[in-house]
This record gives sequence, C-alpha cells and structure tokens, in this order.
Amino acid sequence: MDKIVLGKINYSGIQGYASRLIPNSYVYLFLQFDSPVEPCDHSFAPIKGHTHFVTGIFSLKELVYYRASNPIDSIIVAFKPCGFSRIFNCSADVVTNRSIELEKIVAPEPMKFINKMAGIGNPEQRIAVLNQFLICLMNQSSYTVPEQLTEIIERIHFSRGNISLHDICERAMISNRTLQRYFVKYVGISPKGYIRIVRFNCVYTSLLENRSLDLQEFVYRYGYYDQAHFIHDFKSVTGYTPGKFIFLLNLGVNYLDRFQIIYKVADLEY
Repeated sequence: MDKIVLGKINYSGIQGYASRLIPNSYVYLFLQFDSPVEPCDHSFAPIKGHTHFVTGIFSLKELVYYRASNPIDSIIVAFKPCGFSRIFNCSADVVTNRSIELEKIVAPEPMKFINKMAGIGNPEQRIAVLNQFLICLMNQSSYTVPEQLTEIIERIHFSRGNISLHDICERAMISNRTLQRYFVKYVGISPKGYIRIVRFNCVYTSLLENRSLDLQEFVYRYGYYDQAHFIHDFKSVTGYTPGKFIFLLNLGVNYLDRFQIIYKVADLEY
C-alpha cells in the first residue's frame, strides 16, 4: 500500500465538473460513505456507480471520467504496483481498465469491516477499521510477488520509462514470455503498456512543475520516436496538445494536479 487519502468534498458547483484520473501505476480502492461518484465512459455516458469499488490501472487509451452531483465523503487507498494482487489474493488484470464492485472480489467475512465503517463518523476510527480490513485480507492471501519483478519495476521508474523490453530481459536474465506473464498477473498490464504510463507520468509531472515547453527536449529526454508521437500520446490522455495544456494551466481554466484533471462538464458534452 502506498497511501491513504481521507476527505470530504463539498462545494456548490460539484455537479458541473468531472474528474479524469491520470493513468499511473496505482490500483485504487474507493470507499464512499455518502453520495457515490459516477464513472462515465468516453462518450460521457453514465456507467453504473458503486458505493465501494476498486479501479485498476488504465492504459493510455482506456480512460474514464468520474463525477458526482452531491458532496462526497470518501476514503481512497492507493496500492503500489503488485500491492493489489498481494493483498486481494487475485490477479491484477481482473480490474485493468475497469472499476469493479468490492463485493465481487472480497469474501463476506472481510466485507464486515467495510460495512462497519459506514456507521463511523470519526476519521481515525475509520482508518483503524480499514487497517483491520486490509490485514484480514493479507492474512488470507497466498500471493507472493517475485523479487525479480520488484527490481524490474524499480528499474523502469529509474529510467523514467525510457527503457526497452530487450534491455529489461537482458539485465534481469528473464525471457520476454515470463516478463509478460509477471506483469499481467501482478501489475495488471503488459510491460510495454506499463513503460508508456511511467514515461507519460514523468512528462506530465515535469510540465506541471516547470510549465516550460520544448518539444524537442521532451522527445529526446523521454525517448519518443518523434514529436508527432509525443504529441499524440499526450493528447490521448489529457485531451490537449502540450502547448494547449500549458496555455490552460497558466490561465487556470482547468484544475490540474498530479493525479487528475478536472473539467467543466459543459466543455466535455459536445
């Protein structure tokens, strides 16, 4: 587990906005205690909302929006790569590019802790029960993550996603077939897809921090084939070209942070 975010969102214009998560290497557990958020697909058509659900890794081409019409009272748990499969005792690809109800992947006994949290208003007490829930799952899990995979993931992040599958297999002395199998089972996505996500996140974070734009520098630094490839990847995730992204960021038109972009719903429904 990497982090826990606990909070209540309450602002009058919430129904006018939608959040688009930036693809990253995390699997998220959402626990909703008031009005649940509503996942929406590419056409912004509502998908069945869940009170408690897990959202897996989304590839750069399979993104989803979330919106809510009422104040949100929630806990969000972010799991590091391989953390989800280790705790939930199942292959990570069952939640890849989708949100799935927690009840579908958790047995009734551990779910008693989640149901208990609904009647607790104190944040510290909720976290304590959440920890009991996670410990219960871990004690029942038989999943063990290969140490070799952990080292490979660290190498990908150290390279900022600028590394080839050939280099990974050669350094780790692992076959491409085994590498593919490890990633799908424990991470939830192919190693090539994971590398693209890591690289994009490095680019995105760099632009947020520096707000400077030199296309050629990014193409060179992050190993893109050419500028067109870089612009295509960036626009497929954010909805904007890098130049437009910086322009809107400086104007403050859309709220942007490390994990999400929040759009006005009116701007999306066209």
